Amino acid sequence: MGALCRFHAGRAVDALFKGWFPAGTFFVNAAGCLLIGLIFGFVAGGKLPSEPWGPLVMDGFCGALTTFSSFSADCVRLLREGRTATACANMVLSLAVCTGAAPLGLKLAAG
Repeated sequence: MGALCRFHAGRAVDALFKGWFPAGTFFVNAAGCLLIGLIFGFVAGGKLPSEPWGPLVMDGFCGALTTFSSFSADCVRLLREGRTATACANMVLSLAVCTGAAPLGLKLAAG
């Protein structure tokens, strides 16, 4: 379901911006992060049971909707655990490595 929502919501939002900004991806990432934060907070606060809501919504739906939401949840979890250096390392390394991996993949595919 998350992947289908990503596809349709992303296309709908992109159509509004007519290609001048990757609005579909931005919107889906922001929505997924908001949703995963809500579910994480409800589970952590005892308002929802962790099973099945954690795996079903956080890992399944949000993970398929956007991996950015999973990345954000990992960072928040690390910060809540007081592991600030690990959270910062995850943020910096993810941004650097992942944005570098895409052009590397393009270059490798081109031969």
